[in-house]
Amino acid sequence: MNAVTAAARRLSWDDDSCVLARRPLRDGTARTATSRVSDDIWDLTPALLQRHKNALILNFPTLPAQFRLAVRELCYALLTGDLPPGEREPAPDTIRSYFSALKQFLTWLDERGVMLLRSLEPADLDAYNDHLLTSGLSLSHLAQRRHAARLLWVYAGKLTSDALTFDPGALPGWAAAPSSRAGENSTPRIPEQVIAPLLTWALTWISELADDILAAFEEWRLLHANTQLNRRRRNAPPISNTAGKLEQLLQRYRAERRSLPGGPDGKPVRAHLAREIGCTPGAFRTPRCQELLASAAAGLGVADHAYLRTEITGRLGGQPWISQIPYAEAEYLARLLQAAAWVTIAYLSGMRDSEVKHLRPGCLSVSRAEDGRIYRRKLTSLAFKGETDPPASPRPGSSANPSNAPSRSWNGCNPAGTPTCSRGPPGPRTTCAPTPPAPKAPSRPTTTSPPSPSGSAPSAGSTAGPAASRSSADSGGGYPPASSAGPWPGSSPASPVASSPDPWPTAITASGCSKATPGPPHQGSAPKSRPKTPSPAASNSATSSPATATTS
Repeated sequence: MNAVTAAARRLSWDDDSCVLARRPLRDGTARTATSRVSDDIWDLTPALLQRHKNALILNFPTLPAQFRLAVRELCYALLTGDLPPGEREPAPDTIRSYFSALKQFLTWLDERGVMLLRSLEPADLDAYNDHLLTSGLSLSHLAQRRHAARLLWVYAGKLTSDALTFDPGALPGWAAAPSSRAGENSTPRIPEQVIAPLLTWALTWISELADDILAAFEEWRLLHANTQLNRRRRNAPPISNTAGKLEQLLQRYRAERRSLPGGPDGKPVRAHLAREIGCTPGAFRTPRCQELLASAAAGLGVADHAYLRTEITGRLGGQPWISQIPYAEAEYLARLLQAAAWVTIAYLSGMRDSEVKHLRPGCLSVSRAEDGRIYRRKLTSLAFKGETDPPASPRPGSSANPSNAPSRSWNGCNPAGTPTCSRGPPGPRTTCAPTPPAPKAPSRPTTTSPPSPSGSAPSAGSTAGPAASRSSADSGGGYPPASSAGPWPGSSPASPVASSPDPWPTAITASGCSKATPGPPHQGSAPKSRPKTPSPAASNSATSSPATATTS
C-alpha cells in the first residue's frame, strides 16, 4: 500500500477519484477521462473554460519526495471545493500558480535538509521571507509566494500527512510585508499620443484594407492547403499529366500578362506554381516541364515575389495601399487585421481579452427603429471573471443581421466554418457596456482623438475622450474628419494629440507606437520585409457566463 492509498483511506476520496469531479468542464469532455488522484500528473486543462488558454498540469514528481503527499492533498482540497471557512474556491490557473510557488518553497526547504513541515519553526519561515526579499521579485510575486506557503497552515485540517503548525502570516516579518494590491483601476490609462493613432489606424485597416486582406487570406488558405507538407499530412495522391496542367497554368499567366512568381535569385518559384496546380515541386523535373518554364520565364519575366491574384481595391490618400499582396505576407497581414479588430472591439466596448476572444460569427445583433434607423448594436460573448452562475444555460440568441466591420474582420481571419474561439459552458448572466458601431474611415489617417459615437472629432486640445464617447447617443455612426495630416512620404509627422483627463480606465496596452502617428502600410510594390504598421499588444485579466456589450 503506497502513501497515496494510505492517505486516501483516511480521507473522503479514494485512489480512483476524479480530481475534477466538482469542476465544470469544457464542452465535449468526459469526466471519466480526466485525471485521477493516483496519477502522478494531473491535467487541469479540461476545467479551463477559456479555450484560448494554454494547457495546465500539476506535475507532482517535480516536487521533493517528502512533500508530495501534502501538496497532493492540498491541491485536491482546492480543486474539489473542500475549503476551510472563509476561503474562496480558486480557479484552475490560480491553483497552478500556487503549485509553482509551493515548488519553489519546498525545494528551498529540501536544500536546507528539512524533511517534515511540522518540524519548521518561526525562524525557518523568517529565513524564507528574507530569501524572498533578496530574490528581486515584484511585490505581487512576493505576495503570491508567501500566500502559497501559508496555505500549508490554512488547510492544515485537510492535510493528514503533514502541515505547518503555526500561521506564518502572524510573524512580524510577514505581517510587515508591503501589500501588492494597488486597488481597482490603478493601471494608468493609455496616453492620447498612443491610443489616438493606434485606434485611427485600426479603424483604417478595418474600413479600407479589410476587403483586400480577407480576399487574399482566403486565396492563401486554398494555396497553403497544397504545400508539400500539407499534401503529405493528408496523404494526397500524385496528380497525373503534370506537364499538361502546367501548360494550362502558364497560358493563364500569359492571358493575364502576369510575370511568373519569383524570388531573390530571379528564378521562378516552382513551389508556388506547384501550389496552384496541386502537385509537388519535384513534379516539374521532367524535360517537358523544364522547357515550359524556361519559355514562360523568357516571355513573361519573373517577379520579385510570388504574388497572389487578389485585386487591390483599398485606397489610402486616393492611391492603392499596395500594388499586389505576396503569398508570404497574406497570413501576416490577416493577423494584423485581426489585431486591429481586437483593438477596436476591446477599446470601444470595454470587453475583456477573454470576452473578445470568445466572440463567434453572428455575435452582433442590430436593433432598428420603425424608420429603419439603427439605434443599438449588441455584441454577445462569454464572461468569466467574477462569475458565480452555473455554466449550464445556453448562450443568448444572436441576430441574423450581418456583423459590422470589426467583428467581420475578427471572424474573417479564422478558417471557414469554424468559430472564432470554441466556447466553454456559458452561464445565464449578461453584462452590458456601450460600444459605437464601425464607422467609415477617412481617405487619409489622422491624429485626432478617438472618435466619439456621435461622429464628432475632438480637436487637439479637446478634453473629450472615451469617457464622453461612452455616454453619447449614436444614430448611425461616423468617423472623425481628417483634422491633421499623417506622416505621408515627404511630409512631416503631425504634432502629438493633447492628452485628456479621461476617467474611463482602458483595458488594452499598446507597444511599438512611440511616434505620434504611425506610418502608412505598404506603398507601391510589395516590400522586401514586413509592413510597418501599428502593433497593438493587449494585456487584460482573463474573465464565465454570456457577456453582452451594447451601444445605444
